[in-house]
Amino acid sequence: MSVKFLEEKDILGAIREMTEGRRPMCIAVAYWGENALSLTRLERRAQKNPDSLKIICDLRSGACNPNPIKKLKKAKVAIKTLDDMHAKVWLCGRKLIVGSANVSANGLGFDNDASLQANYEAAVYSDLVRCSERVQAWFDELWKKSDEITSDLISVAEKRWEARSKINGPRRINRESLMEAVKSKKNHKLLTDVRILVWRDSGEERSEEAEKYFEREAPPYYDPYDWNTDKRDFYPCPNEKWKFKKDRIFLHYRAPAGDEPELNYIGIHRIVSPDNQYHKVGNEYIVLYYEEIDCKNFIFKPSEQEELQQSLIEYLNNKKDGWEPKPDGNILDRSLLEFVNHVHKS
Repeated sequence: MSVKFLEEKDILGAIREMTEGRRPMCIAVAYWGENALSLTRLERRAQKNPDSLKIICDLRSGACNPNPIKKLKKAKVAIKTLDDMHAKVWLCGRKLIVGSANVSANGLGFDNDASLQANYEAAVYSDLVRCSERVQAWFDELWKKSDEITSDLISVAEKRWEARSKINGPRRINRESLMEAVKSKKNHKLLTDVRILVWRDSGEERSEEAEKYFEREAPPYYDPYDWNTDKRDFYPCPNEKWKFKKDRIFLHYRAPAGDEPELNYIGIHRIVSPDNQYHKVGNEYIVLYYEEIDCKNFIFKPSEQEELQQSLIEYLNNKKDGWEPKPDGNILDRSLLEFVNHVHKS
């Protein structure tokens, strides 16, 4: 058993040796370059034994080339993304490499991106069992926090990578957090149409009639390219029409059925139905929306999601009939800027 220091020229060779092993590999490396898979020999391993790989990257950053990520997805490798993940860790059995190098031109000195210059890198190799067990536990925790990589996310990553390649500025596209933007006056024009929506969950599944409607009636309203199961969803609005506009963004929280004052964060959604157009199914009105990965390019961090959730719970607890659904089924439908301003004044 040993621990040794790896100079820059030694890192790629050590990674290749690990990749060619038979034990399962866990990799947490933020940024990947165009030729990362072939030069690390991960491409061969992904094709022969995709189940032996688990990878975490930071695809939303703008500094991760989406092409190798798409190849890994196509090969059925388990790969996820985690915002602000900046680690460079390779684990295979008890063999471990922890260093500073991404799998990119900056890190390991390869890629065909002329705008990047290779950095001075270093790493440490270990085959101590105690150390590898600790890293495995750390990786497993990160894996739980990471997001699945969808086709929508890859599309966004491609746009951010393209934008990044056109500038010789920071290597990471700067994305301000949503709540920081809300609390600063300079970004309010971008966020005036962002709303908070709290919905009481009935606990009922979509009706058979609604299912038939989606298959038969809904697709003609939209371009077939946009109509897929990853994006499609519905919003029941009985009794009263819910006022909304196409492309409006809302932060979606849902209160579980029952009397317990509790909220669950569902996601960021964008309305895709034409303004105030409803698609009637039986006695329900259905609004269609897509899930977004961020809010107008602002990150809505998990810590901010929880912070807003607690503010909403306190607000509803202190408001008369605060948890009672309105005629349209919503508990709360309010501008994000107005709500945060109200909370700060209280």
